[in-house]
Amino acid sequence: MYVRDQIRFEPWRSVQRPSAVIREKAASCLGKAVLLCSIYRAMGVEPESTFVVTGQVASERGTVEHAWVSLVYDGRHYQQDPSNLLGHFDFDDFPERKYSRSFIRSEKYCFKDQGFAVVSQLNRMTDNSSR
Repeated sequence: MYVRDQIRFEPWRSVQRPSAVIREKAASCLGKAVLLCSIYRAMGVEPESTFVVTGQVASERGTVEHAWVSLVYDGRHYQQDPSNLLGHFDFDDFPERKYSRSFIRSEKYCFKDQGFAVVSQLNRMTDNSSR
């Protein structure tokens, strides 16, 4: 995975445009999530199918602020963490609500290139539909 493996995770960085992240090859978790979401959109994934989600996750250092990607692909819902903050994961390691159940302590915002909302993925993913 390009974003996970080729973009350094530097949590202290401010959020930058995807073009700057690619050029500098470094980003915060939010910057990496925005870049991954942007790549999916450039590949033709519909706006309703990919989101950047922010919230708090359980890490080795305790509960920390974090960002990850929510994606509906081929009728299945995946949550992806391109930062490696919580470990090294593959594309399909977190189908349905596995990421939420494993790491998420609270959620704050869910946004995409065509909208912004205060939404809980934990509540949104009550079934296996491809919303």
